[in-house]
Amino acid sequence: MVNVFRKSIDALACDASRQNMQRVIAATMQGQVLDEDLARLATILGESDGKNDYSRYGDTADVASSGGPSSLTTLVCPLYLRVFGYCVPKVGVPGRSAGGIDVMAQIPGFKFDLSTQEFENVIALTGYAHCLAQGELAPLDARFFDFRQSVGAQAIGDLAVASILAKKVALRIRNVGLDVRVAPYGNFGSSWEEARANGYRFCRVSSLLGINSVCILTDGTAPYQPFLGRGESLMAMHDLFENRACQSLASHANLCFRIAAVTSQRNPQIRPTCSQLRKRFTEHLNGHGTDYAAFEEAATNIRGKPRFDVEVRSEGFLTVELGTLRSLLVNLQKHGPEDEKFSDPCGVIFQVPCGSYVWPGDVVASVRISDGDWARLKDEFRNAFGTTTRVSIERFYEEVQHG
Repeated sequence: MVNVFRKSIDALACDASRQNMQRVIAATMQGQVLDEDLARLATILGESDGKNDYSRYGDTADVASSGGPSSLTTLVCPLYLRVFGYCVPKVGVPGRSAGGIDVMAQIPGFKFDLSTQEFENVIALTGYAHCLAQGELAPLDARFFDFRQSVGAQAIGDLAVASILAKKVALRIRNVGLDVRVAPYGNFGSSWEEARANGYRFCRVSSLLGINSVCILTDGTAPYQPFLGRGESLMAMHDLFENRACQSLASHANLCFRIAAVTSQRNPQIRPTCSQLRKRFTEHLNGHGTDYAAFEEAATNIRGKPRFDVEVRSEGFLTVELGTLRSLLVNLQKHGPEDEKFSDPCGVIFQVPCGSYVWPGDVVASVRISDGDWARLKDEFRNAFGTTTRVSIERFYEEVQHG
């Protein structure tokens, strides 16, 4: 029997045309994709223009995510890994609505489009570099990801597995944690069963590539912490570094520590302090051409922006449609200035934790948005918040490993 998927990826390796990209997607949709073939696709996507080995700077590790709003794992976990002594080379693609590189791009002076030599210089100086996939840093993966987004194929689990691992192959990263956010808008599956199956697949393919991996499944249907958006994520990190995080943000930082700890092969027992994280973050900023003062100014600027309150309309346990909010933010970002790669016209702060009991008129969130966009979209924002008469207790955390 002819392996259609293998033929499609071999064709992509020879000619990275849109037609061959579509053939890979079509072959994936037919099913029966082997782990070995996904490992080959990850290698093709990651090694397209060369390979960069940063192991000479120390043991390598990183934490990636399967996508989904309000989590800070891809921003905070690398700082924990740095405290543990790991070298963290990280390349990414634009997120929806606030991926890691999207957030860092909001800091004045932060250079996110590094050349290969600049990337290595940052690694040599600080042990942690983070930029867009481009040049010799997994460029084919970046092109294929853009194509998948354009044709609505971003959430195909097998291709998400290959794409995430391609970036690790490109940088020879040996220890990988994957935050799998289980939700209808996640790229690894809308159910725990589907996400778990994709998690096991990720770990098996990782093993074939010589990568130690663990997948951490978390409930992505409710906000992880109160700040949603590119600028708002800067506010969250600033609160964390300055040791003034609210309870839910502090809890999320603890989750980030746990994810970094299980990614690490060194089993750290003591959680690093906020000042230790801030020190590593400051070093990271300096390596990318900016400093903590610029970050602080950006966070303070976002904090001072006018906001519109969202009041709940009925009594009950608060529900939040994160998918709706994500779509609203993404659509607004798309219509930003053409010269801004990562525009930031909107953000949300949750004033009340999801699941809290609320009354009509209670303010449950505030939205940073222009007057005109609020007048046009206020009902859509308000409709994202509702109530229910009962609270369902969902699974929140599960670790998946190979073997």
